[in-house]
Amino acid sequence: MRPGNIRQLTSEPVFRATETDYDNLSCSSGCGQILVENFIPDCFAGVRIECFKCSAVTETPSFPLGEVIPSHIIRLSEGASFGLTGPIDYHESLTLAADEDIARSIELTTPKENTFEIKYDKSGISSLIDCYQAVTGADIDLQERIIRRGGRNVRAKFSFMYAALHMIEAYDPFSLETAESIDVLNMFANCYAAWSHHPRFSEVAQQLAKPGSFYHTAFTFMTAHYLFRSGNKIGLSLEDKHGEPNPDLYLRNANPEKSYIEVKAPQAVQAGGQLKGTVAGLTGAFTETLKRSSGQINVARPGVLVIASSYIGDDISIRVNEARENVIRSTGGLKKGLAGIVTIVPSSPWTGTGVKRAYAFATSVNLNFDGPNPLRT
Repeated sequence: MRPGNIRQLTSEPVFRATETDYDNLSCSSGCGQILVENFIPDCFAGVRIECFKCSAVTETPSFPLGEVIPSHIIRLSEGASFGLTGPIDYHESLTLAADEDIARSIELTTPKENTFEIKYDKSGISSLIDCYQAVTGADIDLQERIIRRGGRNVRAKFSFMYAALHMIEAYDPFSLETAESIDVLNMFANCYAAWSHHPRFSEVAQQLAKPGSFYHTAFTFMTAHYLFRSGNKIGLSLEDKHGEPNPDLYLRNANPEKSYIEVKAPQAVQAGGQLKGTVAGLTGAFTETLKRSSGQINVARPGVLVIASSYIGDDISIRVNEARENVIRSTGGLKKGLAGIVTIVPSSPWTGTGVKRAYAFATSVNLNFDGPNPLRT
């Protein structure tokens, strides 16, 4: 056992929480000495406390795998040791963590700025399909049979496999469908390159193969990457209560506060969908999407709604921006838990050739949000 980075100098607990609904942390040797009164596990990560009574060292659990560190944290440097006389009162907003635990959490939860180069020949696409199957566990033979029976009618059901088969069998560098297929394959490749090291990647990425869920899941990873680069402590959510609405992402504020992010990718604004491309049509679609997000983003779970589109038939960014502002102006006052709406659209429309395409993010902040707005963009 490594030496303690905190030494208990008296028989009093080193720390004592102001909240009282927690068990005490006692010395791991069994000597009975209380180290922390009302121990809140989320407030301590990899903290080693040397017992006053028997000198044994008790180490608190590390951050859960895949958990991002809070925005406010007290670091305990490796090799440093502090003798403390307690009890020192602490609040649940405190996070005390060892340097090595902080470094491990950052390494595992920071998206990589890697690239995944795709070769658009049969061999290259086949390799990408193998990666997709390994990541998602998809039954690709079943997906292929469904696509061959249903054709374009099931395109939205299995977007990745439809795009991959199109590239192998019907590639045409001057067709819109080829450009859309290239976008789909690049979305998957970028998700994998940036996030495959993350402890929660496998569980979230399985949704890429769930019928009708490819765009939603790919845009979730894209949103997380964008928000991280904008300075946000971004976490990938796992289902916490089965059958209940669960936001896709969260922003880690001061412990234990979180703000939530719900990503929506309505089929009506995806490639191959029936786009309601007027400002009025988009405003109506976004308003309906906001209503459907009320189970995930509300006063109890305040946060941000993201609406994402992969449509490249023409440049819709100006109309999307106007529609987003319309929705915030008309409903923001009724949505006190909504910090803002973010839209994602292709940064350039199709111009007749299939090229790798970037996406543009734009934000409308809700001035009626109840509290300091957590979003950095």
